[in-house]
Amino acid sequence: MIADEDQGLPAPKRHIALAALLITIAIGVIDASSINVVLPHIARTFGVSPAEAILAVTANQIAMVAMLLPCASLAEKIGLRRMLTIGLVLFVVSSIVCFFARSMPELLIARTAAGFSGACIFATTTALVRISQPVKRFGRTMGTVATVVAVSTGLGPAIATAIVAKADWIWIFAPNIVFGLIALVMVRSLPVVRDRLRPVNLVSAVLCATTFSLLIVGIGNAVTRPAIAAICVVLGLAACFALLRRERSSLYPMLPVDLLRLPPFANAVAGAACLFLAQMTAFVALPFYLHGHFDSVQTGALLTVWPIAVALTAPVAGMLSDKLPPHVLCATGAGLLATGLTGLVTLPPSALVLIVPALAMCGSGFGLFQTPNNRAMLLAVPRNRIGAAGGMQATTRQFGQALGASAAALGFTLSATLGGTISLSIAAGVAFLAFLISISPNGRDRA
Repeated sequence: MIADEDQGLPAPKRHIALAALLITIAIGVIDASSINVVLPHIARTFGVSPAEAILAVTANQIAMVAMLLPCASLAEKIGLRRMLTIGLVLFVVSSIVCFFARSMPELLIARTAAGFSGACIFATTTALVRISQPVKRFGRTMGTVATVVAVSTGLGPAIATAIVAKADWIWIFAPNIVFGLIALVMVRSLPVVRDRLRPVNLVSAVLCATTFSLLIVGIGNAVTRPAIAAICVVLGLAACFALLRRERSSLYPMLPVDLLRLPPFANAVAGAACLFLAQMTAFVALPFYLHGHFDSVQTGALLTVWPIAVALTAPVAGMLSDKLPPHVLCATGAGLLATGLTGLVTLPPSALVLIVPALAMCGSGFGLFQTPNNRAMLLAVPRNRIGAAGGMQATTRQFGQALGASAAALGFTLSATLGGTISLSIAAGVAFLAFLISISPNGRDRA
């Protein structure tokens, strides 16, 4: 079925389509967030070091980031629904292989394949939400998506903890298989969108994957292995330069520089990169910052305040974004996040009655920013480039998070005792930069 550009799919197909997409997004986020909990179990099972066990996460992330834009470009040719179906099949198969893995190399291969599946999924889901749902309710729908992401991020570790308390860690992959199969059945309700005339350039795909994989590796090693990091970043930038030269005359570049020439889109991308960088910097720093003043249970409870605030704010932001100018909501959200982070830096860490509101302000600010910003990003591009826009959105999120983790590591490298304060100060500064971007002339021009 082909969706109307403004009305989306007719009911009830659009409701089934949205349910399929929300299930797909949820299982992808839960998979990514639950694997961290079982890393010690993986290390013991396969007799490897903690650093080697972490490769199960690193391999997945690198594969996903490297392939997001190539998958988005290919999806615009073969169809968004078909690419999503390929991703779900690969997700189920890789989860089965993870379940039966009997060595660390087998698990790494499966987690790398899961990263490829994540690229197929996250390069298409947001674009399919845009196409299948009515424009007049798009903000509200994106609020629902943001809520699902926030809840799933919190559910992942909780589900994994409950599973390993009663069974072997491999059972964390069982829900992936069950719900992946359910999603495969439901995606048949999604619209068919493709451009068969569009060429797919394999050389550009290789250059794009090389660019982002080398940059991610370089960023991840910036503090611990600066020489290796510098080499990776230089080679990544060289690959990026070669990619830009190759595609400068292309009508549909794999790295969507054509969309980045649109001020509303470029502004939304820049703001999103800053917000995800700030959030990840805070997420990495907060456990260390709070642990010196609260026990593990209290620290864990405090860390849930942020995602709960996101989940509660995102639906409200979605409804408001269909009625109010996006730059107003984005500037307010970024300002709240910057203020909350500044409060965390300046308030006594042991003052529980003050820390909780500051964390809630951070989560509310992020939730208020994310939904209208995503809405503006996707409504700013032509319909035939919606796949590239979705791929760029997912790449911005992953890249911002990678930069945030490195920023937190830098803070603790500069000072072991003041690392938390330094990292949170960096996060506050970046959030304030997002506020400035939102109130800039280009920010006020968002759709």
